[in-house]
Amino acid sequence: MHNLGFTHGDLKPDNVLVTLDDDNIQLHILDILDFSPNEQSQFNTKYSPEFDHATEKQRDNFAVMKMACELLGIEWNKSSERFSDVAEAIQKEYSDTQTAFISLARFKEALNPKPIVPMISITIGGNTSFLPIDIYPENGELFVQFKESTKYPNKEIDVTFIGLGGKFTAFYVIQEQKFRHASYPFESNYIKKTYKENSSVSLSLGLSISHSKFSNLNNLNEYLANSELLKQAIKQFIAENIFKNSEKKDIEESDIFESEVVDTETAKPTIEQRPNIQKLWQAILDTETEALPSITASEVLQKTENDDIYILYDGEINPIDQFKRDEIVEAIGKSNDGKKTFKYGVVDIAKSRLKELYLKSISNSANKIQLDTPIYLQSKQNKASYTRRKNALQRILDGESVIKNLATYFDENCLLNANQYKIQVSDEQFARYDQPEKGVSLNEAQRIAFQKLIANGPLSLLQGPPGTGKTEFISAFVHYLFFVHYLFDVQNV
Repeated sequence: MHNLGFTHGDLKPDNVLVTLDDDNIQLHILDILDFSPNEQSQFNTKYSPEFDHATEKQRDNFAVMKMACELLGIEWNKSSERFSDVAEAIQKEYSDTQTAFISLARFKEALNPKPIVPMISITIGGNTSFLPIDIYPENGELFVQFKESTKYPNKEIDVTFIGLGGKFTAFYVIQEQKFRHASYPFESNYIKKTYKENSSVSLSLGLSISHSKFSNLNNLNEYLANSELLKQAIKQFIAENIFKNSEKKDIEESDIFESEVVDTETAKPTIEQRPNIQKLWQAILDTETEALPSITASEVLQKTENDDIYILYDGEINPIDQFKRDEIVEAIGKSNDGKKTFKYGVVDIAKSRLKELYLKSISNSANKIQLDTPIYLQSKQNKASYTRRKNALQRILDGESVIKNLATYFDENCLLNANQYKIQVSDEQFARYDQPEKGVSLNEAQRIAFQKLIANGPLSLLQGPPGTGKTEFISAFVHYLFFVHYLFDVQNV
């Protein structure tokens, strides 16, 4: 309801009606319109926060949490052994004086059971025994690295699993598409940074490894057979590092290229292997700062008798001209490894001129400005936008997006199957988007595309040349999602 821009302000059990119709549970909210002669918002105190001046949204969230606790038998704002996560979420709302009850996010998260990390049992055979070892994921991530086998090149790859507790390597047979054996595990209480950076994929599972007379990797192979993410990562590594290198070697050893004249009209262009999508997106994220307006200091940081601070630079273009006079622009730098940014100070736009960049509100980092130090300029508005993009993209790269494995869908070698949704759009529903006065209507091709989009997921691509009605199509599709499909989902929660 809040997502649609509505609030109630006086939720309580008397204003909530739940009905069962043909096994479908429907939720009805009563008294949304509650007129008051004195124009003051009417609300009960039992299902409203105790603090003063609570908003209608806060009152709604408070009431939802309290009614849910009553249904679960949880004493309000008290601990609970059976529903400890829910009770802790309520107590956090009370302790957070700044954002108490402004959102249901913490409460909804507490209602969802925490995922149980699956542990895969593996036994490794050999003459030398070792103590059992458990390898756990770090924050839900067990890091996986691939390497071409030195013992069996072009036939096997070494797959190394790294987590909290240690690491171990299993040998994957390309032809059989399964693991045949594994080496002894190495115990370690931490994960090196380079292991994380060089990993090709991360998995949400743990490994329990023990010694036996014979190796048994059946559980690991069973997991592989059911994990599209791991299978896709292995296939991608093989395509980029095994098959490609093998083809290159065959070409170099072939005699037909020694003195043959190439027919340029019939020769097929070489198709270069595209980079890994996740690495490409990470590179875009890492280098976005370099795309900002910048200068390079031609001297150390300068200071006048009036305590004005400025940076001298060479150039024929004033980068300040790219900003509005009333914008707040920060001068920022990057760490030597390029992974962190820091602030030198705020640019004094009024005083700055060509070849002289004045700063105010400087930080301690400004003293590090030397000859040839690059300084990047970023407005506060651009910084906020960049932070949102960075956080969103980082969530995708970390596998935390709403659509799991979202980056994989953009890979040219993606083998993930589409989800099929049993949704059928009727002719009557299509007719809602006819506009006779404008001569606009979804044609047959658009209706087929509409049905395909709504019935398949989680990701689809819509494209077409200019003038083919994409805008009208999108407006109709979004309307259908919100007012037909969305409402249907709400009524069947």
